[in-house]
Amino acid sequence: MAGIVSGKLKPVQALEKPPMMYNLIFQNTFRPPFLPVTDESRRLEQNPKILAVSVPGGYQYGDVPTMGPSVVVVTDNDPELARREAKRLSAMLYATRDKLVLNLPDPAHAVARAMAAAKFPRCPV
Repeated sequence: MAGIVSGKLKPVQALEKPPMMYNLIFQNTFRPPFLPVTDESRRLEQNPKILAVSVPGGYQYGDVPTMGPSVVVVTDNDPELARREAKRLSAMLYATRDKLVLNLPDPAHAVARAMAAAKFPRCPV
């Protein structure tokens, strides 16, 4: 904030939204498929021209047209760098879509499995 107020920094940002939904179960930033994107966002923040990178997975139950993952890159007065890196991270997210398949049983099979289980069922992921 001091850099902005003093005129030393001029933040500009870019926003990209890949055309996808990222199920909550896959939004763990400490495990793939989201981990490589998280790691890359942290790596980008080591660049002194990049002030911040944010890659939220998006709340899938949000009943709004803008629901879904986003990439925001904030740079110091370099809109092209912000756009380029936001697009690249957005493409990284989109490339994970084949790993976002939930292999869950249908309700009848799930209930039968739960009733037959000797202990409390766990999440399959």
